[in-house]
Amino acid sequence: LEGIAGTCIHVKHACCALGDTRLFDSLARDIEKAGYHQTGDALDLHRSKKHLQIWGDALRFSPTFTALVTHVLSLFDLTLCDCWANLYRHGDDTKAWHHDNY
Repeated sequence: LEGIAGTCIHVKHACCALGDTRLFDSLARDIEKAGYHQTGDALDLHRSKKHLQIWGDALRFSPTFTALVTHVLSLFDLTLCDCWANLYRHGDDTKAWHHDNY
């Protein structure tokens, strides 16, 4: 999987088969649980105020999240320095074009 520097590669079906939403559904349930577990949990409005964000620390209890992160790390031979999930609730939530500093 090699791309041109500074580009993104879309790897279809890297985590589940086409049409299989079980992983997504399970992760969505776990994110909802984490967001309402206690005051100050990581599910909160992103600093851009354009979508929600949850930090990986708040999902340590989730076997689905742990398995997904472990799978992606091994797939791309990466080590974890930080992780989070952006949540886009509806058509108005957005993320501006950007690059991460990793």
